[in-house]
Formats: sequence, structure tokens, C-alpha cells
Amino acid sequence: MAAAFWEVSLKIHREQEGKLGTAASLNGLGLVAYRRADYAHAQEWLDYSLALSRESKDRRYISLALNSLGRLALAMGDQARAAAALRESLVLRRDMGDRQGLAETLETLAQSLAETAPPQPERAARVLGAAHALRQAICAPVPAVDRADYEQLCAQVRAACLAVGEAAYSEAWAAGERLAAGAADKLLEEALPKLGPAA
Repeated sequence: MAAAFWEVSLKIHREQEGKLGTAASLNGLGLVAYRRADYAHAQEWLDYSLALSRESKDRRYISLALNSLGRLALAMGDQARAAAALRESLVLRRDMGDRQGLAETLETLAQSLAETAPPQPERAARVLGAAHALRQAICAPVPAVDRADYEQLCAQVRAACLAVGEAAYSEAWAAGERLAAGAADKLLEEALPKLGPAA
């Protein structure tokens, strides 16, 4: 159903020669393929979405495609590629003052921290807490399509933190919330070093 919607959308935007609409439709198709574990098609569509967004110099769509590519790279086990995409997405969204987008990319980053070797559950909890605080501040809950994955990630991080200590999860989450209440620059100072060197 979702794929059919995005295919119709893609057809309309291509006929109208609308680059950004085409980029958005390709991003949607890429995410549908990602959820189906059709990583080859997901990569193709998301790469094309990013290329069109870069041609248009639209930072909002560039950051959206980068976050989607980060999610895909994580699913494919490519931490280095995920780190590069998430770093750029975070900086763009910070610079635009896009708090909802920032929360979304922080959630992807938390997944990366939870899955890296070795896992960093307390840092992941801190980043999740920051993302939660940003969403609370603008009344933008996690979208329904992502809610199950988000809840699973929170449960995974919480379980890993509890293995370290009873209060580790709640303390890390609260620290993240406090971080989000400050300047976005400070939040990124916490997040970016965990992504490794800039690409």
C-alpha cells in the first residue's frame, strides 16, 4: 500500500519535473524497501533522493535522505557509512533549528550506539533522552510507522543499561533530557564525537 502511494507520487512529480517532490517520493520508496529488507533497492532510491536534494541545495531534504541512508547503513552492518551520514544530518538539522529532525537523527544515532562493538548503552540512553525531550518540547511524538522500532530500541537499551546498574538507564536518560534543554551546540558536542572522525 505504502509503496503504491509513493510510486504514484513519484510518477506525478517526475511528470511535473519537480526535483524535491521526486526526492521525497524516492525517500519514501527507499524506506519502504528498507523495511522489507530489500536493501539493494533501498540503497538505489535513497542515493538518488540524496543526489536530487543536493542538486536542489535543499538542506531539509538533504538531511532527511542522510538520516534514511544512516538507518539503511546500520541495517546493513556498515557502521562507518552510517556514522558519516548521521554526522552530516545532525549538523544540518542543528544549523536549520529543525528540532523534530534533530530528534529523529538522534534516535538513529542511539540505535548506532546500541549496536556498535562494543555497545554503548548508557550513551544510547542519553541520546534517546535528549531526543525525547526535543519531541516533548514541540509536541511531536515518534510517528506511528516508527513506534514499534523505537519501543524495541528503548527496551534493548534499558536492558543493557540495567545489566550495568539499576539506575544507569534512568540517570542517562535524565542527563540527555537536561542536555536537550540547553543549546543545540552542546547537544551535538555530546553526540558528534561518538560518531568518529568527520568524513
